Amino acid sequence: MRGVGPRGLELHPDDVPALAAQTGRSFASVLARDSQDPTTVVIGELTELQETYVARSAIPSDADRVQIKMVADDPRVWQLLDEQVIAPAPVNADNLAEPLIPQISVLHARCQRIETGIEVVWGVSVTRGARSYEADISYDAGGTWEVLSPYGPASSGRAQMRQSDQPVTVRARAFGRTGLPGDYIATTFTTVAPLIDNSQVELRLPPIDYEGLDEDVHNRIDYILEVERVAAEKAADLLARVIAAAGVGDANAAAIVYEKQQRLDADQAIASDLSAAFVRLGGAEAAVATERTARVDGDRALGERIDVVSANTDGNTALIMSVQQTQTDATSALASRVDTVVARGDERYAIFLTENTARYDQTVSPRKLRHHRRGADGPRPGLCRAGQSGQPR
Repeated sequence: MRGVGPRGLELHPDDVPALAAQTGRSFASVLARDSQDPTTVVIGELTELQETYVARSAIPSDADRVQIKMVADDPRVWQLLDEQVIAPAPVNADNLAEPLIPQISVLHARCQRIETGIEVVWGVSVTRGARSYEADISYDAGGTWEVLSPYGPASSGRAQMRQSDQPVTVRARAFGRTGLPGDYIATTFTTVAPLIDNSQVELRLPPIDYEGLDEDVHNRIDYILEVERVAAEKAADLLARVIAAAGVGDANAAAIVYEKQQRLDADQAIASDLSAAFVRLGGAEAAVATERTARVDGDRALGERIDVVSANTDGNTALIMSVQQTQTDATSALASRVDTVVARGDERYAIFLTENTARYDQTVSPRKLRHHRRGADGPRPGLCRAGQSGQPR
């Protein structure tokens, strides 16, 4: 083969039939037609050459052609600028090959209520080249991280979480077939307050170690038990009077009782009444009673109201008692209210006590008053604020 002019080639006549027999194709079949681009001829061994260009423009000229204008990207320019030289991409790179370092593009996470609290629900988009994932959660803006989903194939999931006043952050990353991880991707969300449905949940509290409580707590418990004892005695006395007034003894009964008394003389006035409803059937009984008393004795005035609601079945007792009392004289005033709620059975009991007390005394300074009365305090004589205490056992 030899060249003929600037755009021609001449083949040796013996080579043409030999190549046709070797390839199985005729000479005419490899030549381009007039409507096609000129035939490409490869002379010598095929050698791959590569050079980096910077594309300046790309303009489609017809359905099959694009005019691309490029300039050579000489590495010496980058060296003079003291910048990193961009290496050329490999020729005929496989664009379908999965990346060795996969990168997650989308991560979503949110807080969701469930029957027993709140959960975080998270997931990532489909990631090319990913073999495994891991996810973490942070309640302090990334200061510390807790494992949300350990290294494994799971790309989504849900897990129990705790409520936080700050935004919660979730991050995740993917691992490729070589074990190399991609960059973390993160998202934030706010939590909602858990709503616990007691019809779906059974709460079991551990027993209280009363031996380990300090002296102050023991004193408070003893005080509550003493108040409960006095309230139980008052309630028992009031119910005994109701039963005696009804005249039912130990028999089954359904009775409504009402009593009143009033008295007035030179130095004393008193008025009181008792109203109650009482029922008993076998080993079960229930009662609702109210006693009201108003008394004036010399310069001392007293008002008191006792309300009792009780039920008893074979030794299991439920009792609610409220005692309201007011008392005044020439130098002091006292108002108190004690509400006691008791459930008792099999030598076990639960108590909830609420006590409110307000006191005024001309003879006691505010500082001394603070030490003389539980639940009362006052910045000056004649003004005090009520204290409340409640303790279940």
